[in-house]
Amino acid sequence: MKRLKLNKHYLTIGLYGFGVAVVSLLFGLIVFRLGDILGLVGNALSAIRAIPYGIFLSLVLYPFVNMATRVYSRLFERKKAHPRLVSALSLLSVYLGAFLILGIILLGVIPPLVDSVGELSSSLSGSFSGIESALRDLFESSELLRNAADAVIAFVSDSFSRLVSADLAGMATSLLTGAVGEAFDILLGLVISIYLLAGRRMLGCICGKMVAAFLPSSGAHRFSLFIKRLYSNFTEFMASRLLSALFLGAASYLFFRIFSVPFYALLALVIAVLNLFPVFGTLLSFFFCALVLLITAPAYTLPVLGILAALQLLDNLLIEPRTMPHKALRPNVGATIVLMLLGYGLLGIFGMLIAIPVWATIENALRAFSIHLLNRRGLPTALSEYESFDVSGRGGKAAPAAEGARAEEKKEDAAPAGETGDGPTA
Repeated sequence: MKRLKLNKHYLTIGLYGFGVAVVSLLFGLIVFRLGDILGLVGNALSAIRAIPYGIFLSLVLYPFVNMATRVYSRLFERKKAHPRLVSALSLLSVYLGAFLILGIILLGVIPPLVDSVGELSSSLSGSFSGIESALRDLFESSELLRNAADAVIAFVSDSFSRLVSADLAGMATSLLTGAVGEAFDILLGLVISIYLLAGRRMLGCICGKMVAAFLPSSGAHRFSLFIKRLYSNFTEFMASRLLSALFLGAASYLFFRIFSVPFYALLALVIAVLNLFPVFGTLLSFFFCALVLLITAPAYTLPVLGILAALQLLDNLLIEPRTMPHKALRPNVGATIVLMLLGYGLLGIFGMLIAIPVWATIENALRAFSIHLLNRRGLPTALSEYESFDVSGRGGKAAPAAEGARAEEKKEDAAPAGETGDGPTA
């Protein structure tokens, strides 16, 4: 029996045709069932929404787990190693401490926060009523101005009536309801973070094995250094921002409570949350406090802004440089604004939190790579060597040499005849 011989030319044509038909069918399904496909993608993303929570919680709690591990290792591993006991006690201590702090904050903040929201709602209602009556009294003499004032008052009343009357409490309730709706994902993320932290050594070994298997030795080393630097920058930045937010929120709560500032709990909470974001948080907290107090209690506006300015200055001069010593994590105002806007455009609020650590890591990697290339070419690495760098020259050392040559030529041109060392001219 003769074996069947396939013609490679026709076989290739057939495979190409089959591939084109499959791709065309998939494209048609995507075009005509785009809504269903987007719905499936949205459901898939909502189903795995707990994973980012778990990764974020594990990254934030990892330094505290390491600290507790070192403490328990000194206590229980003097004669014999007990890695499982130490790991279990470390995780238990860190998570119990986190739950305790969270419970204290919730019990101490939520009751006065609800009272502040109710007081603010009633105060805004009274303030707008007073503004309305003042405008009517002011423009009572002229019919044209009175009609204009009535139109403005009607527009403001229609625009803000629901917000002023009862919707501030409704907004707070909806926010709390949304937070409760996320409770299951947060709880599942908490379980994922416990799993990640409990198996952190094994996961590290697996990731290192995969990197070593798929990358060359030099690339694997650089990639591991990049990931370690990124994690170090992220933890340092987040720890510093959390400490700053806690300090500003607690200090403003204390001062506002002492001086009987209205809505002290709401203002302190907004200040603490917004100051997680550098520059933007500071500006928005000042604007929010000034707007609320100008409408409801103008006499408190300047003292509150003065207290906020003093606390912010204390944080910038004493706390932030010690909790975040790397200057790359504290860029100037312009760079911070650009990075925060880029982060928000790419990943939303989470992007604003990681924009500066990611940029600091990339900047450090680019600096190390440029130094490596300069060393290979035998060029200087100091920035001062390139102040008068000539693009058409041969690097940083060419510029000082060229400058010296030009200086010697100027001296020879300025010297009188017979003093140049070449003898008298004919």
